[in-house]
Amino acid sequence: MKKINLILLNLAGNLPFCVHYLKVSLFTFTNFLLLTALICLTAPSVNAQSGVGVKTDLGIYPEGPAPPLPGAGGKITDSTFGTQIMRVTDEQDGMNFGTAYSYWSTFNLDNTRLLVHSYSGTAYLYEFNPMQFNLGAKQVMILPPGSGYTTTDDAVWSAIDPNKLFIHRGAVFYAFNAQQLSYTAIGDLSSQFPAGSYLFQMSVSRDDNIFAFTVRNPDYSVRGYAVWERSSNKLLYNVVVPILDEVQIDKSGRYLVVKTDVHGPGAIEVKIVDLQAQPVKVTDLTDNAPDYSPGHSDNGAGVVIGNDNWGNRILKRNLATPRSFTTVYQFPLWDSDTHISLLADNEEWALISFNGTIASGVFNRELVLMATDGSQRVKRFAHHYSRSIEYSNTPRANISRDGRFVAFTSDWGGSNRTDLFIAQVPSSSLSTPSSSPTPAPAVTPTPTPNPTPSSSKAVFGNVIGFGMSGGNRLDKLTTPYFAFADTKAINTDGWFSYKYNQINNGRHISVWLDDGTHTFKVVNQGKYLEVWVDGVYKTDFLFNIDKTIAIERIGGVVKIWEDATLRYVGPTGGSNGTANFKVSCGGNPTNFGLGINSVMIAGITGNL
Repeated sequence: MKKINLILLNLAGNLPFCVHYLKVSLFTFTNFLLLTALICLTAPSVNAQSGVGVKTDLGIYPEGPAPPLPGAGGKITDSTFGTQIMRVTDEQDGMNFGTAYSYWSTFNLDNTRLLVHSYSGTAYLYEFNPMQFNLGAKQVMILPPGSGYTTTDDAVWSAIDPNKLFIHRGAVFYAFNAQQLSYTAIGDLSSQFPAGSYLFQMSVSRDDNIFAFTVRNPDYSVRGYAVWERSSNKLLYNVVVPILDEVQIDKSGRYLVVKTDVHGPGAIEVKIVDLQAQPVKVTDLTDNAPDYSPGHSDNGAGVVIGNDNWGNRILKRNLATPRSFTTVYQFPLWDSDTHISLLADNEEWALISFNGTIASGVFNRELVLMATDGSQRVKRFAHHYSRSIEYSNTPRANISRDGRFVAFTSDWGGSNRTDLFIAQVPSSSLSTPSSSPTPAPAVTPTPTPNPTPSSSKAVFGNVIGFGMSGGNRLDKLTTPYFAFADTKAINTDGWFSYKYNQINNGRHISVWLDDGTHTFKVVNQGKYLEVWVDGVYKTDFLFNIDKTIAIERIGGVVKIWEDATLRYVGPTGGSNGTANFKVSCGGNPTNFGLGINSVMIAGITGNL
């Protein structure tokens, strides 16, 4: 029988199915075509969720025609997901604006400034009001002094100072003060490399101390890559290599991910460098089995999440043991092209932006949050409406530190220009508000006195981590760091009050009342505390670590207090029946701990 070498098969026009290398008989090949067409063109049918809001299923939600665009600063509401999207740039600004990449942030530390890129080479700084979801003044980004190559594409906002932006010219690092519009040189590596060499594709650790970058020759060819420690003004690592894609430091500053630009079966596509090992440890990862090295990826704190180009999935791996991995998401069909952003502090969810047309219809031109625990959970919250598959038109979406906003590029329905857009996103629930969050007005009625029945007792006081032993540990704690109170006696009234821990501020802690039908939750997002009811955002207020938070239920009405200030009042009869108070933290207990102390529970029997 005649043998056929099959490298790439395209089914149904633009439906790609990746077959790296097959040798099959003509009969087998014919049956393979029929079977593959059957599989690809009859993807599992999932009933789409009804109503407007964030979707958590795998249904098909057509984007429809792109909505008419307002001018810069105007807003659109996604008709499918209910998410507000702001247009940042328009025709008055020029042509072709957007993000630099999914791991270079548009947002500064506290979301009060935006760095907006244009393909003409000019960048702009915008003031941004995250509470009102409004744009402020803009100005042209001035470039650093001196001569040599420079770019704003890889400029990195400081993780410590909201007014500071790191940038380079030639082989010199600068810190730009966005408030004073001034530059300060923070490191000069000119003597470390041949004359005329310049830095490229910079990344910075979350303590603003470790800088990783490509080194290029004056003729733009690759010279190699290096890692510089700002505090000691020393190169920690320096490699000369003529072929390279990119390097990226992780948030901790310990691990360097090196993309070699070498691909194919058995090729070492990625190297993981442990800079703190003695001696420095380098782990090679093969493109295909057994390692399935990360393709498009982003680094978290000690982790990397990236596409497996052979297994049609997104993988997560601990950089301390990079040859082991878990599947974040398994795609059913070979029809997805994505970029990944792990810039948010909460790494329980990764932002995925889907490019081009997806033949199956699932995730088609969408912005999606994917759970990184392998549960296959998704939060689908916006269409980006960018039709072109040209790289410059792909969304390359990046997420803010607090997870409240996403910036993306779009040609908005296939127009002849691209603009920068910002979407508000859900931060802790599977639904999102249909409008900008508006803090509830402060109400200061006579506070309801906290009952103190004899069965009440202080529990797990001053717990700062899950590793505690003895009487102060959470006896019912199970992964992922979840505990509940045995509250069989709370059939009518009860309350739960707590203060956040001074050491870690209780970031990512959720506390809620669950009566089996409804949930009333307080979520600590760092700068704000948010109130969610049945997965729907209700309000938020500024976080004050000195205040005591209380969730109470009296006569079927749930109220949430901040000291004597009433922050939320639920509907009459909104909660009845047996209720539990619950506490959860999905973060790493080593980094965050429980983050709560001084807890009091009333109206219960039993202990935590």
